Amino acid sequence: MIEASHKKWADLIFHPYLHGLLNHHFYAVHLFGPVPDIQPLRPLLVLPNHSSWWDGFFIYLLNKKRLHRKIYLMMLERQLKQNRFFRFLGAYSIAPDHAKGVKRSLEYTMDLLKRQNEPTLICFFPQGKLLPWHIRPVHFGRGLEFIFNRIENEIQLCFLGIRIEFLEQQRPEVFMELSPLKIIRPKSDFSLSEFESEFNIFLDRLERRIVKGDHGSRLFQGKKSINEQVRMFGKCD
Repeated sequence: MIEASHKKWADLIFHPYLHGLLNHHFYAVHLFGPVPDIQPLRPLLVLPNHSSWWDGFFIYLLNKKRLHRKIYLMMLERQLKQNRFFRFLGAYSIAPDHAKGVKRSLEYTMDLLKRQNEPTLICFFPQGKLLPWHIRPVHFGRGLEFIFNRIENEIQLCFLGIRIEFLEQQRPEVFMELSPLKIIRPKSDFSLSEFESEFNIFLDRLERRIVKGDHGSRLFQGKKSINEQVRMFGKCD
């Protein structure tokens, strides 16, 4: 397993690089609703859906703009081996085809969640694999159950919905939403199926907000799209 190893220099390099990357590929990134009332000096577990290669970048942006925490993000080990730079930003690995490796990664996650008096953000994709947005219902792997059955302290938890859409602009827009804060306590009753059901309802609500035409607050604004440039050109007549 590859553990995270945060380096300030890596963040200083990656932040402007990400800005350029998003500016080239996306029109805007939006966040619906307020940020939940998170206890500042306790770890936060964030559980996003996973439907695009970009998801980890969006989570990094959300943390930079709104959450301001020391981030840890679980990543496939074969991918992290190819992109070891990401471990300096907080990525750590999981090898889903190896039972011992999975257990070690989950235990590492639990160790992160035990760290009190630290404003950390621990993030992993409970689906365990990348699937198109429209696939319903979303099912979770057993990793979440493993953690919840073994926790020794209260955990702050939020769902995170992420969706990319081509709408009125040449380039796609990104829509995100955080659920209200949940507190998971040791030895509390936990039903994976009920948790999955709640997560699916949450994602469906995000979809309805997009269909209704909501935009929320803007986390990032990319360069003008072609249709905006054409409109400006037309006004010059």
